[in-house]
Amino acid sequence: MKRIDSNFKILFVSVIMMAGFTLLASCKCDGGKPSAYIIPPDSMAFIIAEIHYADAVLITAENQRKIRLEQIPEFYAHLLDKMNISKERFDSSLVFYSRDLTLLAKVYENVIQLLQTKQSQITEPQ
Repeated sequence: MKRIDSNFKILFVSVIMMAGFTLLASCKCDGGKPSAYIIPPDSMAFIIAEIHYADAVLITAENQRKIRLEQIPEFYAHLLDKMNISKERFDSSLVFYSRDLTLLAKVYENVIQLLQTKQSQITEPQ
């Protein structure tokens, strides 16, 4: 009886794997166009700029022992929550942009401009 159960499990796993491969193979390629789930380039640039700014603040705070290392992930989660963006949506968008390096470079050109603007606002005498 155990041999039948074992063979059935192997057959079941094989059928599930074949169905999965068939499903993946049948997915229609959309030519690289973003779905509505993907964050638009300008918004993505703003989010990435905020994350880089947060990196600088957190590194400084951690070096000055004003924040514990364990608190850092919470900060990033809060940052995305504040923008009404789920971690999954951000990650999916980042993967999408990473597949097209030209598009990612354009997003980062905008990120650099945003960070330079923020830097000039911080360093300007009041």
